[in-house]
Amino acid sequence: MKIKRNQILLLLVVVIVGTWLYRRRYETYDVSQSKEALIEYIQGTTEPDAIFVMQSVSEMTKDEKKVNAIFEEADKGDLADKEKLIDLIKKI
Repeated sequence: MKIKRNQILLLLVVVIVGTWLYRRRYETYDVSQSKEALIEYIQGTTEPDAIFVMQSVSEMTKDEKKVNAIFEEADKGDLADKEKLIDLIKKI
C-alpha cells in the first residue's frame, strides 16, 4: 500500500513539474513586445535588414502573405517606405 501511494505521489509531482516547465517556456513570448522592438529597429535605421525583418515577422505570424508583403517592402533598401512597413507590422 505504501509503495502504491508513493508511486502515485511521484507521478503527480512529475506531471505538475512538467506542466509548469511547459507553460513557463511557451507563455513567455510576447508578440506585442516583439512588434514594438521591431518597429523601434526600423525607425532607428536608415536601411532595415530585410532578412532580419522577415525572420522576426515570421516568428510572430504564420500568414505567408503578410510575411512576403513585409519582406518585399523591407527589401527595397533606402527606397523602403518606413511608414508603410510599420503599418504592415502593426496589422499582424
